[in-house]
Amino acid sequence: MFHSEKQLVRDYYQQLDTSLVDNIADSTATYIADDYLWRGYHPFNEQKDYSQVVALFWQPLRQSFKHMQRREDIFMAGKNRLPDSDGGVWVVSMGHLMGLLDEPWLGIPATGKMTFLRYCEFHKVANNKIVESAMFFDIPHVMMQAGLNPFPPMTGAQLVQPGPMTHNGLIYDESDPAEGDKTIAAIDFMVNDI
Repeated sequence: MFHSEKQLVRDYYQQLDTSLVDNIADSTATYIADDYLWRGYHPFNEQKDYSQVVALFWQPLRQSFKHMQRREDIFMAGKNRLPDSDGGVWVVSMGHLMGLLDEPWLGIPATGKMTFLRYCEFHKVANNKIVESAMFFDIPHVMMQAGLNPFPPMTGAQLVQPGPMTHNGLIYDESDPAEGDKTIAAIDFMVNDI
């Protein structure tokens, strides 16, 4: 299930991650719907024009994080089953965008060191296009890697969180819907009954 939606997002990532910085919008536009909506954090916020997403987020990020690589820990897809949703298909990718922070990004000074931007990105796919995305990313973690401390001292350990040891969170191929139903039931139990 959802193989075509997952493949569309994988193809989009392939173009996004390998295009020259100045060519990102042109090389990836074929995957994006005309009425696209992107939801991000401040200072990027909500964008309704894909070229703005590229100009405000992807190009500056790629210019600052040299030799950027996408290190996925989780990749899967499913239907939105929340009561007020339209039941659309969403593809999720979670992991780190890793590169050398060779130029400042968002006022964070360049370090010349390998830096990890933790992210989780959700893409709604309809009619073989990405129609909506929600991009969550950890700017304070990048700040800490650059030696800035935006928060008071922590009582716990701060580290780059590794993905699943087996990397079995990467579900590129078909999967048994019954396994997904069991997982959702376990999550619902934790949310509602524990």
